[in-house]
Amino acid sequence: ELHPKEEVIDFGILIKQLDTNVYGTFHDQKHYFSFTCEMPLSKWHIDDQTCFAQNEQNAIHMFSLESNHTRTINLPHPPRGWCIIPKTSIILHWNQLTLYSTDFSKDVHKILRGHVARVLSGDASTSIAVTGDHFGHMCIWYVASWTCHHDIKVSHEPCHEVKLCKDERVCVRNTTSLSVYNVTSGK
Repeated sequence: ELHPKEEVIDFGILIKQLDTNVYGTFHDQKHYFSFTCEMPLSKWHIDDQTCFAQNEQNAIHMFSLESNHTRTINLPHPPRGWCIIPKTSIILHWNQLTLYSTDFSKDVHKILRGHVARVLSGDASTSIAVTGDHFGHMCIWYVASWTCHHDIKVSHEPCHEVKLCKDERVCVRNTTSLSVYNVTSGK
């Protein structure tokens, strides 16, 4: 059962923030991690042994689950959405007008061109990223070069959610439908 101030993230991990304490538990209530944070956070992600979250000022916070190391990443523009490129130091993020990749270890920000409408969703693996926009277009990106491999007109409805499945398929949720595409062929 989900309670107020709780959020379920990847792998079924339940995040709860109470005042300055953040708790992560598995679905069976077993303790996974805990740490302190002075501000409210949301939009949680976990990559390997690092926990990421966004604060109200739109900065991304990193918390190592193995040590007490923390870091704050100030993105060049406040994101409407974002995801982590696993096992890298790259954040894929978007605002009202633009899609970006930011390598926070090198402080390099790159604008990604491919969408003509507002990006609504994104997901990524170590080699492929996928984004969906308000006009029903989905772009499949190669992370190494940040080139758009496929620009697919999925629907006339917005792409509310896109999810990669093992770098082979991408699932797209529109307002009234759910569809699956092959990442390599785009079909």
